[in-house]
Amino acid sequence: MLLPFEGFKRPPERDVPDGMEEPPAALIKQLKALRPKLLDKPMSEVAEPAQPAPPVLPSERQKIVWADDKAKAAYFAFSREMDQWEQTDRRKFELGMRATENAVRCATNVAAGCFSPSVNQADMEWALRWSRVSFEAADGGLKKYMEEYFEFPKFCEEIVQTIQARAASCLTVTLADISADT
Repeated sequence: MLLPFEGFKRPPERDVPDGMEEPPAALIKQLKALRPKLLDKPMSEVAEPAQPAPPVLPSERQKIVWADDKAKAAYFAFSREMDQWEQTDRRKFELGMRATENAVRCATNVAAGCFSPSVNQADMEWALRWSRVSFEAADGGLKKYMEEYFEFPKFCEEIVQTIQARAASCLTVTLADISADT
């Protein structure tokens, strides 16, 4: 499954309200205006495909939705699970940033392959198991086969971040122990 790239930050999870799936018309216009600039060619010099794909009207698009709140809840619980790695294991957090997205994509593919108009709890739970397997395999592979080498300033930064993360987790345990003793 897809892995994040260095510097990628996962946005916070949001449940998109119905009717908000389409980007605003002003944004579409601005993005289309960027196209010639990105290609470094005027639009008149950009070769169009011989037979472009016909446009699909929003009313003709097939949208796969959540079948029920249980499927959606399973997804958001997995998302929170992946987010918790940020405090304890930075590498696992970075690997897990795309795990939830991968899971929902797999669940959607399963639903579409079964000609279902919605992702149900069974689809989502299967996809979550698959995403966890992929996540754990990537983590194990990185630990086994990869070493990171840093230039001196970056090396110092990594040491400080590791010490801060471990100190924060030790402090949490210490405070929990103190409150348990009182």
